[in-house]
Amino acid sequence: MVKSRPPEQFDFSRSTEWPVWRHHFDGFQVTAKLDKDSSEIQVNSFLYAVEGEAELIYESFVYDDGEENPEFDYKTVTGKFDEHFVSKWKIIYDRACFHWWAQKAGETVEAFVQSRYELVQHNKSRTTRMS
Repeated sequence: MVKSRPPEQFDFSRSTEWPVWRHHFDGFQVTAKLDKDSSEIQVNSFLYAVEGEAELIYESFVYDDGEENPEFDYKTVTGKFDEHFVSKWKIIYDRACFHWWAQKAGETVEAFVQSRYELVQHNKSRTTRMS
């Protein structure tokens, strides 16, 4: 019988590594047969494995109306964590792209300005969804 153990505590200072950590936890969940337990046990096991700032982040989540006990739904909670870590990284990346954006050879001023405007609108809508 193989004993499984959760991945090491997540390093919150390295948020870009969230998808890798999450992948390791998903593998652990299957090998430990946590995926057969209730969603509430899965959520608590997940929070226990993440450790660190996980409880503070978890308590900051806002859920849609109409869901019954979404704070104990494993897919909802892990989706919120994914949004928390992955979306922030994408916003930082998009902002860096904006600042390094250069007009291409042969590109009109109007097209250049329009492409920057579209990037700003894209970032604005993403930031609004996260709030």
